[in-house]
Amino acid sequence: MKMHIKKRVAALATATTMVVGLGTAVIATATPASAASCFGSWYQNPALPYTLWTPGYNLKYNTNYDPCVPDVQSRINQIYGNVLTVDGYYGAATQAWVRRFQGDYSWCSFGVDGVVGPNTHTCLGYVTGQQH
Repeated sequence: MKMHIKKRVAALATATTMVVGLGTAVIATATPASAASCFGSWYQNPALPYTLWTPGYNLKYNTNYDPCVPDVQSRINQIYGNVLTVDGYYGAATQAWVRRFQGDYSWCSFGVDGVVGPNTHTCLGYVTGQQH
């Protein structure tokens, strides 16, 4: 029974990541997401030609699972190869790769702080081909 529940949770997390990766989750919220979903809104990064979806809060170093983090980890992997485990935990490795991305794409991430705010998230989306 426990394994069945774990598989359903894993499938839901994968589906959520896929939907988020497509930029179709557009429920705006100002509060952090629950354990099974990643909510956000559309944001106009001043360096980009169109609006892109972004989480409704900043993603930063944390030891708790966050359903918005797999999207960031997957996009970092698209850019740099499979350098991160897509596990939903914003640990030291994710923070280091976010910092590298922010340095490499400072024209649209606007600074290096290791935090994925709206500018960095939309920059990740733009660089990896997310459509508006």
